[in-house]
Amino acid sequence: MEERKFVSLKKEEYGIKEFIKNYLGKGKVSKVIIEYTPVGEKVIMKTGKPGFIIGHGGEKINNLTEVLKKKFKFEHPHIEI
Repeated sequence: MEERKFVSLKKEEYGIKEFIKNYLGKGKVSKVIIEYTPVGEKVIMKTGKPGFIIGHGGEKINNLTEVLKKKFKFEHPHIEI
């Protein structure tokens, strides 16, 4: 029973990672790590050019945060680059 929960959680994480990579554009994000904390979810993105991901005035990050809240039902996503 625990194995099924673990596998479904990893499948969901993989879907989130692929969505983030496609949303921001292929080749801009090299690695996405998702950590679950008591406060909320922490999404860590590794990239060579953080300015492309952040956007003008943090616009892209704010949009990505809203999408993660609505589509994947994250309560308090914290995005770190």
